[in-house]
Amino acid sequence: MLAASDPDAEMQVSDRHSKDLEPIVVSPHGAQKMLACGRTRIYELIAAEEVESYKDGRRRKITVASIESYVARRLSTGSSEGRIK
Repeated sequence: MLAASDPDAEMQVSDRHSKDLEPIVVSPHGAQKMLACGRTRIYELIAAEEVESYKDGRRRKITVASIESYVARRLSTGSSEGRIK
């Protein structure tokens, strides 16, 4: 058993927990990476309310759930334009 006062043990526990957590919000830059698009497109999606976002101080945050919903909507539109089956 690991001693509670062992700093290495505390680090291992916190590392394990942080690896298990998936982010629920990302920055516009993170959204760009997730959607493989540019900054302008991310802000177009925000303006069109295709993805949900909010301001946290000066930073913009975009919910991962809304990004996933956007992709699901795009896949289910039935449009075969640009889509590989």
